[in-house]
Amino acid sequence: MNRKTMLAGAVIASLSLAGCSKESGSGADDLTSIYDEGAQTYHVRGEIVQLPSEGPPPTDLRIHHERIPNFIGKDGTVFVNSDGVTGMKAMTMAFPELGDGVSLDGLHPGDKIAFVLKVKWLETPSGVKAPHWLVSAVEPLPDDTQLNFGDDVAPATPHEHDGP
Repeated sequence: MNRKTMLAGAVIASLSLAGCSKESGSGADDLTSIYDEGAQTYHVRGEIVQLPSEGPPPTDLRIHHERIPNFIGKDGTVFVNSDGVTGMKAMTMAFPELGDGVSLDGLHPGDKIAFVLKVKWLETPSGVKAPHWLVSAVEPLPDDTQLNFGDDVAPATPHEHDGP
């Protein structure tokens, strides 16, 4: 083998190793960085239904949360459901992504929490906008905290304004 062939082989090998380096950006950082710009942020209260586990099969954090009255839908306006109620109804949801530094240590199913939810609407390959959820902070609430899982809000009714 001549010197040029050995040098070319060494260059190719070093470039291949550099491409495999863990320093080139971790998947978790890339995943949570989508929430840095343009995400909606909501301060929500709820009750832990399930903690995440590695599996098998893996499970997500599941929270039964209170209604989010100012929830912004995929069209960029406050969502209005089929009942005419604004925002997102109280429901149990899976949250597959936790922000950097979010710890669930010491928490159990049934614990009441306050959490920060970030939502980013991203376009899928088929052109449909889909929500991506990130729990970016969690704080335990006292056991006697009363949560309201009702959606007993009067539907929004249009009305006219005659001016200031």
